[in-house]
Amino acid sequence: MRSRILLSVVAILIVALSCKKAEEKHKALRERSAETLAESLNAAVNSPFDDFAPIISADGNLLYFTSNREGGKGGQDVWYSHRAGGQWTPAQNLTELNTPSDEGLDTFRQNGKSFYFTADRPGGFGNNDIYMCRRSTKGWSQPENLGPEINSSANDANASLSADGKKLFFVSDRPGSMGGYDIWESDLGADGKWSQPKNIGEPINTDGWEGNVFIAPDGMSLYFSSNGHGGFGGADVFRSVLRGGKWSEPENMGDRINTSGNDTYFTIPGSGDLAYMSSSRPGGKGGEDIYAVPMPMLFAPKKIVVVTGNVLNKRTGAPMQAYVKVKYRPTRRDIASTVTRADGKFRVAFVPTDELMLMIYTDDKSVYPYYKSIPISMDQNSQVIVRNVAMASGENPVETEEVNPKP
Repeated sequence: MRSRILLSVVAILIVALSCKKAEEKHKALRERSAETLAESLNAAVNSPFDDFAPIISADGNLLYFTSNREGGKGGQDVWYSHRAGGQWTPAQNLTELNTPSDEGLDTFRQNGKSFYFTADRPGGFGNNDIYMCRRSTKGWSQPENLGPEINSSANDANASLSADGKKLFFVSDRPGSMGGYDIWESDLGADGKWSQPKNIGEPINTDGWEGNVFIAPDGMSLYFSSNGHGGFGGADVFRSVLRGGKWSEPENMGDRINTSGNDTYFTIPGSGDLAYMSSSRPGGKGGEDIYAVPMPMLFAPKKIVVVTGNVLNKRTGAPMQAYVKVKYRPTRRDIASTVTRADGKFRVAFVPTDELMLMIYTDDKSVYPYYKSIPISMDQNSQVIVRNVAMASGENPVETEEVNPKP
């Protein structure tokens, strides 16, 4: 049995049959055609199997995720990858946590002294329970089941902890749920014990499926996936904001990230440059893949500029690894930056202003850097600027319209 049943496409589609009213309400969303801005992580992370539930370290350079790929201990395991030189390294199995049963990492406490995970292990209270590990000078403790205060005889999973560590959100199909799965919450008391969980209720939960909850560091923005509010596909990512003690009507995050597939596990690391998520959208490497979305494209004002292109070897046409920066010319201050992918492609997004320059350079000092102004129209809401640049040792860089120029 698949431990993290929350992601079961079959379950989502079955529950979707009971959500016709909500689907009709948002039919217009599905009829829109716009390109998603999410980019798939490289083959070091995504595989032909299911890769999902990304958890990112505060600095954005360590990725944990869940996968049923080969080479694990059994079922679904937790894997991890480091980002070095702008690229993710080949994923490794987190052997000290995984067992022949199913495990999936959920959340770290902000101080790094504990983490929570979902597992289907012998001795639990239900099919899936939430566990915690504590860090000490001797390393990580043995997993502790959160006990009957949180876990039930049903499925309890996908924990998300508030920044202050005092509120726990999770997903459950226990009695009292409005639909197949609902979002629940519990408060940490002065005695260190969790309160009796309560259903977060309307307008977030529906008679459909709600899951993969994430509470943002501000403690007021709640992100989750649902097929009960209508949308572009099976399950979409939504956001609700706590105002005056009440959650706002969920807002669909739009076609910048949602697709005709199931879009889930939206999360924002402390680094704040990228948001991460999982999706079963067409064109992926496996059943579910992990994607990254530039934060400015999600939460910036309407006016936005995207500079995209390729950096290639001027002589061979091969991709080049390079650093890409947008700078404010008067002070040389960095506005946005990225590193090219293995195929030489890059994309950087930022809010437009005057006197911006695009700089591209490599670690090889013999390769002359590319440095040129960015023509920006302040009258347009959004602009996409393409810059394909060919570079070589001892030669001036040139712009080219070809994706792979020949020598």
